[in-house]
Amino acid sequence: MTTHSPSTPGREAAAPVRSRRRLNFTLISAAPFMFFVTWSLSWSLFSIWLTQDIGLSAGRSSLVISANAIGCLVTMPVYGFLQDRLGLRKNLLYWISGLMLLVGPMYIYVYGPLLKSHFVIGLVVGSAYPAMAFAVAVATLESYTERLSRFHGFEFGRARMFGSLGWAAATLFAGRLFNIDPSLNFWAASGAAAVFAALLVAIRVTDGRRAAAVDHAASSVSIADVKSLLTRRSGGCCCSSWP
Repeated sequence: MTTHSPSTPGREAAAPVRSRRRLNFTLISAAPFMFFVTWSLSWSLFSIWLTQDIGLSAGRSSLVISANAIGCLVTMPVYGFLQDRLGLRKNLLYWISGLMLLVGPMYIYVYGPLLKSHFVIGLVVGSAYPAMAFAVAVATLESYTERLSRFHGFEFGRARMFGSLGWAAATLFAGRLFNIDPSLNFWAASGAAAVFAALLVAIRVTDGRRAAAVDHAASSVSIADVKSLLTRRSGGCCCSSWP
């Protein structure tokens, strides 16, 4: 006679958690891949696009890139503060994915034409959009990836590695698409951004109590904490405790 050992409630409860952890690892590894694919397609040939397709001089192209750098300096502390307060919530990442989805129409119908006809306005737009959608947004994505890796107990470096692979993979095709039509790079970037957004939506944290504790700890971050961090003279970092 065959005997069956009774199922253990703890093991049954842990199985969905392990399954979700593995799925989230897959999703959060694929998300940086698609993010960097989108970024590479829209940026790796950016300077060539400015001079050959838009027709800017070398001096004006340098001004555009400098304006983008200034936009990064302004946006970075804002994004950093917001993500610190959000914890495991994806609100800021959803905002970023929306901006990424618009990369094709933005560059083809807004950014490029403004640089041709109203250069100063184009500089202002250029100082804001690329920084918010990519150059600063990458730190937000990596911060979320690192938090999720600590929450689930997998290695951040393994997930982050796929971002580098995404940039390299997109660069292989960016030049060929540019030679056919520079606009194809931007439309392909919007397509990759749609995949990125779908991956974000699929990521879910099911351990409610622990996730709530992390979000509660994150929501306690204030402007005063930022000021104190900036005025600290000693080394080290301020880290919140994780349940």
